[in-house]
Amino acid sequence: MAQYSKGDQIFFPDGCRVDIKGASDPSWTTLGCILGDTAGKHNFDVNVVECNDGTKSKQYRNETIAMSFILGNLNADNVAKMSAGMFSVTTTAGTPFTPVDQVISAGWTDKSTINIDMKATTTSNSSRTTAEPVITTVTAATAGVLVEDDDYTIVPSSNAPSGWEIVINTVGGISGVLTSEEITIAYGSNTPIARTTITGGKSSGEFTNYAVRFVHVDSTSKERFMEIYSVNPESGSFAFSFRAVATGEIEQLPLTLTGELDGTRSNGDQLFNWGYDDGAA
Repeated sequence: MAQYSKGDQIFFPDGCRVDIKGASDPSWTTLGCILGDTAGKHNFDVNVVECNDGTKSKQYRNETIAMSFILGNLNADNVAKMSAGMFSVTTTAGTPFTPVDQVISAGWTDKSTINIDMKATTTSNSSRTTAEPVITTVTAATAGVLVEDDDYTIVPSSNAPSGWEIVINTVGGISGVLTSEEITIAYGSNTPIARTTITGGKSSGEFTNYAVRFVHVDSTSKERFMEIYSVNPESGSFAFSFRAVATGEIEQLPLTLTGELDGTRSNGDQLFNWGYDDGAA
C-alpha cells in the first residue's frame, strides 16, 4: 500500500491573507485583518441530455465560485475597490481654525490627564489633529503663564476627542501653580485631520470586476493559495456595522463575493486556480 507523507496531506496554517487587484492595478493590495474562516465554493449547473437510444450525456455550465469573509479593518480605498465601481472615495483636507479658549475649572488633579478640547465654538465638537496642538499660552489664574515641559506637558491620547491631553505639574513645575486655580488654554491656528468619505448611489452602473486571492502560509513560509480571476459583490453584500462598546469587538464588514468566468483567459482556466507549494506542512 502506498504511504503518504504527512507534509503532502496535512497543512498547519499560520493565518490567511486576502489580496485584491483591480483591472488596472499593477500589483496586489492586501486587505488586512480578516476575521474567522473563509472558503471558496465552486458552483455549476448540470444539464442532462437523454437520447432516444437510452444513452445520457451530462453537460456542466454556468461555473461560478462564491466566497465570503468578514473584513475587520475598514480602509476606504479597499472597500471601494471591492464594490467593483459602485462606490467612490473622496478625501477632504481639514480647514485651519483657531479654537476658542478652553477653561479647566479649579479642583483638577495634579499630574492627571485632561482632554485638550479644541472647539470652533463653545458648543461645537472637539476637532482631532495629528500634529501636536498649537497653543499660544496656558495661564493659571494666580500663577500666571505656565511653561511647557516644566509646568505642563502635551501628550497624545486615543481617548481624547482631539487626540491630545494636557498634564499639569504642580510639584516639579517652576511656576508654582496650584490645583485650586482655574487654567485657561489659548490656542493658535490648528488644522484638523482630513476626512475620508465613501459615497454610493446612482440609477444604474456596470461592474468593473477585480481579482481576489487567498493565501495560507505555514510555519515554513510555504503557501496554499486560491486566486479567483473575475469577482464582483453579491447584492446586499455590504453591511456597514457600528459596534457597541459592550461587544468588545472591532468594526466589521461581512462580504459575499462571486467569481465568474473571465473570457479573456484560456479555455479551462477562466475561473480560478488553487494550489500549494510542494512539501507544505
